[in-house]
Amino acid sequence: MRLWQGTYPRAALFGLILALALPGVALTPFSRSTRVPTVGGAEIAVEVMRPADNPDAPVILTYSPYNTLSETTTPNLANDDLRQHYVPKGYARAVADVLGTRNSSGCWDYGGADEQQSGVDLVNFLAAQPWTNGKVAMIGGSYDGTTATMVAARGEDVPGLAAIVPIAGISRWYGYAYGDGVRYFLNSERPTDEGIDTPLAFDFGLARTPPTDPSDPLYAEKLASRANPCESADHAIKGYDRTPDYDDFWLERDYRKDAANIQAAALVAHGWQDYNVKQEEGVDLYRALTNSPFKRLYMWQAGHSTPGAENWQPLLDRFFDHTLMGVDNGGTPRRR
Repeated sequence: MRLWQGTYPRAALFGLILALALPGVALTPFSRSTRVPTVGGAEIAVEVMRPADNPDAPVILTYSPYNTLSETTTPNLANDDLRQHYVPKGYARAVADVLGTRNSSGCWDYGGADEQQSGVDLVNFLAAQPWTNGKVAMIGGSYDGTTATMVAARGEDVPGLAAIVPIAGISRWYGYAYGDGVRYFLNSERPTDEGIDTPLAFDFGLARTPPTDPSDPLYAEKLASRANPCESADHAIKGYDRTPDYDDFWLERDYRKDAANIQAAALVAHGWQDYNVKQEEGVDLYRALTNSPFKRLYMWQAGHSTPGAENWQPLLDRFFDHTLMGVDNGGTPRRR
């Protein structure tokens, strides 16, 4: 996926989470950053910030490969806009590094089976924590929205995934890379529509960035793994083939074909002028959600970005209150 140009900070500091005192908000973080065991002996780095006065907080999770780009917030990178807004409302905020990026070990998998399983393991871990109500929501834009759909498509494997909010995310990797069998690359009059391309930017960019916590006992191992090509050659061949077949490689990365498995509530958001991750990635996903208990589609006049209209935040608040807190509000703002 081309690099996300939206407004949500998507980062997590892999290190000791400090106690933070904000006006009117008492926070109790994990005593240390948490590592979640996953496929192939790898581990996923995740941090959580949660309210001290809510022992049953639902979790709002972002599973992102972008975290190495956004190390700007203090006292830690989990202190992002979503944490600022939702922790005071009784939610917990979690951010994690995608398999093979930043402080997670393993190899980046271009949306494949290993990456899918790592997301499942991550959600199941968070849902099982004693300080949650057992419900997890996944939210994010671009790749961060793709991981939400990716995990939800596993259906019964992630019973704690109660809601997803994929914003400008991929639902079918073949449709993202190709349009009617033609490679979608360097064909726009607006270069910002396309950003930095996948898989090149990840196999030889974000997936090669070094871990940021030298106190990590596995720091040297993770650092060495960044030089491991993993399946980058296969990714490049598949991702840039001039005569691509829709074969097992792409079937494995087609979450839309498995959309009937999705048991989480869904708020799908996409811009009408998105020529990076094209509009049908969101619209066709929404149409395919035949078994989701609750779904909404939010479209707006914009390119590859996050929603900015004043009605978005109230909609998102009510969606989370309805799906994670059990508030009987219908999940959408009342009409005036």
